[in-house]
Amino acid sequence: MATAFDEATVMPDAAALETVRQAIGEYNAARPALELAMQRRVTVVMGIYAVVAIVVFVQLVSRIGMGEGLGVVIAVLFGIGWGLFNFCMKPVRDFQQNLRDRMLPLIFGFIDDMRYSKGLVPRFMEKFPKQALLKYGLAEHDDAISGHHDSLRFMLSETELSTGGKNKTVLFDGVIFHFYLEQPFPGILAATKRPTGMQKFAQELFGTGNLRIIDSGDAEIDATHEFRTDNTAAARPLIEGPLVKALDYLSSVWRDDVVRIALSGHECFLLVPTKKNFFELPDIAHDINVDWHVFPMIRDLVTLLVTARLVSRIAQQPAQAPTETGDTGTV
Repeated sequence: MATAFDEATVMPDAAALETVRQAIGEYNAARPALELAMQRRVTVVMGIYAVVAIVVFVQLVSRIGMGEGLGVVIAVLFGIGWGLFNFCMKPVRDFQQNLRDRMLPLIFGFIDDMRYSKGLVPRFMEKFPKQALLKYGLAEHDDAISGHHDSLRFMLSETELSTGGKNKTVLFDGVIFHFYLEQPFPGILAATKRPTGMQKFAQELFGTGNLRIIDSGDAEIDATHEFRTDNTAAARPLIEGPLVKALDYLSSVWRDDVVRIALSGHECFLLVPTKKNFFELPDIAHDINVDWHVFPMIRDLVTLLVTARLVSRIAQQPAQAPTETGDTGTV
């Protein structure tokens, strides 16, 4: 499949690239001293705490013995130690975050009205189609950018979706790419990961509400994906044609797990599983290199934009109005 962008047209121009290189140069120059200060801080603070923790632990054991309360003591001491370690690392993380804040608007200059945030809940999660796409209990968000390219308005958020609770199970870890469609889909259409085991049992027990399950007729795609919709008349032509082709392409680009897609009116939710951090910088022990660490960020975003264009073309296929009957249950 041909890409929608010429890489040369989206790379930073000479002025922006010079500013990026200057910021990275300042970072690399200050990095060794910051790393040394961090190592000293961790050694002193954690060393002192280790001695204090051992003394406290021994004294408590001599008083309460090896009873049930010992587990609570260990958990508290570990929690305090983890908090102190994060305190020692905070200056380093703040230093790297400051570089991201300076760098991202420059390297993503081809994105109009580009905004960057970290740890905030994206607004689109309020409309996330749980029933159709993925039922989760807890959502954790990291880096996010939003803006528009040509006519495509989008937001990208690094997100982990899990069951939450004591026995936390990660259901999705990667990037949620949310964008708006020029032509709305009349209802909801989701291509989600085919359930197995307990998930399949729960679905058979409780059903899928007003959503109907349709097979695409492609054995390979049907083995990995389940298609759910509340408008079979509009969904079937897409499922049996362009959506299958798109999923086949996406599976060749994003190989970490199953890519999920949901069309809901004017909105599209594209869940891309990936084990890499889109905005990751090397740890404080290493310098940053523009070619190795910066340009790959741009290429990854361009790949997602190409993917979004592909999905947008799917949604522009002729669709019929929602039917009044026959859109519940499974087939």
